[in-house]
Amino acid sequence: ETQKVYDVPTSSSRPGWITNHQYDIKTVVFDASFADARPTTCYYWLYKCEKLTNIQSIKNLNTSEVTDMSYMFSNCLSLESLDLSSFNTAKVTNMKSMFYYCSKLTSLNLSNFNTAKVTNMERMFQNCSKLESLDLSSFNTAEVTTMFWMFYECSSLKYLTLSSNFNTPKVTNMRGMFNSCSLTSLDLHSFDTKKVTDMSGMFCGCTVLQTLDL
Repeated sequence: ETQKVYDVPTSSSRPGWITNHQYDIKTVVFDASFADARPTTCYYWLYKCEKLTNIQSIKNLNTSEVTDMSYMFSNCLSLESLDLSSFNTAKVTNMKSMFYYCSKLTSLNLSNFNTAKVTNMERMFQNCSKLESLDLSSFNTAEVTTMFWMFYECSSLKYLTLSSNFNTPKVTNMRGMFNSCSLTSLDLHSFDTKKVTDMSGMFCGCTVLQTLDL
């Protein structure tokens, strides 16, 4: 009578805890007993948890079997810091809008992300407007097909670290990708744009950009 119990979804459908409590959740705790669980999707897991400020023991979330992380933290408007260095993303194919509108996020650790199978990074960091630096040196984007608005309105983003594995041989859409970022330097020498059909607004509003390597 004092607890609500929900099944962990096995398909890309909204979890019950989001459907019923998304605007009430302030703290999320991944108990040690949950470390033995093997979810296959994290789709919408914390979507629009606008009051969420604290996530405890996220290392107990084993993501080794997860294929979909789209919208996982989308619209977590009060979340300021997120360390996902414990995540195993080897099987993930979809990261669409994963951090969309995390507008108070100032620290984001994705240092161990394996993105070799990811095909969708559309709007992944859109409107992370307080984020000043982002290290994506672990990212391999060889299978990604869309980067539409990927960093759109990351208006405080000054430092973006990419490696030569951030290549784009299958990407068709880069529309608004860096729109309104505060980057002063951007090295895109590894980009392969042979299949890109839309680059509209790609650097629109990048008013302080001084160096651009294409």
